Amino acid sequence: MECLETKIPAIAAEFKNGNFVVNKTNCAFSSLPIDQAHEQNNKIVKGDGGASGLTESSTQLLCWMVSGPEMSRIINDLELSQELI
Repeated sequence: MECLETKIPAIAAEFKNGNFVVNKTNCAFSSLPIDQAHEQNNKIVKGDGGASGLTESSTQLLCWMVSGPEMSRIINDLELSQELI
């Protein structure tokens, strides 16, 4: 990391622009490290109605794998809209 700016200046510029975190809201200081955001998504996925127990049926698991990320996005959008009200 110490020599990143001299060896790979394009990557160093991305880091300086904040492109190493996930922004869950437009609020200042709400950015999360990518691995932490991934863990939060895992918690949502394994919660009520999530992936637990789906490994016994390959058809159900495949259906969940295809729709899961979109369902997570919809839930997050709904939660954000509730905060604005």
